[in-house]
Amino acid sequence: MSGKIMILAVTALLMSGCAPKITESVLMPAGAEGISGIRSVAVIQLYGNYGAKITPSVENVLASAEVQGSRYFTVADRQNLNRIMQEQKLQVSGVADEVTAVKLGRLTGVQGIFTGSAEMSVSTERYTAERSRCSSRDKKGKCTAYVNYTVTCIEKNAEIVFLPKLIDVSTALLAYSDRISSSSTDRTCPDSSIAPASDESLLSAAESGVLNKFRKQIAPYTAGVTFTLMKSDDGIKESEGRKLLKFSLDFAEAGRMDRACEMWLEGSEKYPQSPAFLHNLGLCSEIKADYDKALELYKRADRLTDEPDKVLGAALSRTEMRIQERELLKKQLQ
Repeated sequence: MSGKIMILAVTALLMSGCAPKITESVLMPAGAEGISGIRSVAVIQLYGNYGAKITPSVENVLASAEVQGSRYFTVADRQNLNRIMQEQKLQVSGVADEVTAVKLGRLTGVQGIFTGSAEMSVSTERYTAERSRCSSRDKKGKCTAYVNYTVTCIEKNAEIVFLPKLIDVSTALLAYSDRISSSSTDRTCPDSSIAPASDESLLSAAESGVLNKFRKQIAPYTAGVTFTLMKSDDGIKESEGRKLLKFSLDFAEAGRMDRACEMWLEGSEKYPQSPAFLHNLGLCSEIKADYDKALELYKRADRLTDEPDKVLGAALSRTEMRIQERELLKKQLQ
């Protein structure tokens, strides 16, 4: 293949198809800011028609919450908690006043007491759905006419509303409160081959949704974030540079970010007028949580463009947000 044909082939590969993407794990701050510093907790049985059912699950979410490989909370043992309550003759439930909750917290040696409520509801509604069936066939069995009809179907919806509260034992103040809800829906028609979902299965799905949201509120968590790579060969005049960009994208999409980042660094030094090399190198810094360096590289890439670029715009906004969240995350990790 001649050099000219090679240049055209590489350029075609870079310009064709959708922009390549990679997904990396990023540590995100907890949604609740007031929980920072409270690491040992106890859970009072929640009240409400779903309180007793969800209380053990709430304890499990707290006990199993891990951040960077370490347990985030120490949760008071339920048996020990019940023993202390019996010895002290404390009647504590989700409706306990702050004074009683603080007393229990000091007796158990925890920093925070989780209280609150959980309510569940299951509703059923009927609705109609349109159907059609063959009403006439020719001699070969081919349908020649159809008739429309309706069937009555059932929609069942289960919802759980969780109202958690966290009382800071040291101050007797409310450190966190929230309203978390989740629902699960099932639709079944008489001509369906799938059996209708039970109330229990729908409530279980709704509970999972509530607990997943709760987990993200009370401790830092890891989320998969999708990043869009730049593949434009603007600012790259040599065929070797285009090949370097293509091969770097191949490595990135194959999960070899170590090699991709090396190539993007090399490309940014050889072709400093390339927005793609600078932007993609910025991703390497962003993934390592070096947001200041990432922002610097994104801004350099942005200044090389003649018109707004969606990928660069998203990178700038995302990194500026991460910088704002950085102090909160640092506080939550102490």
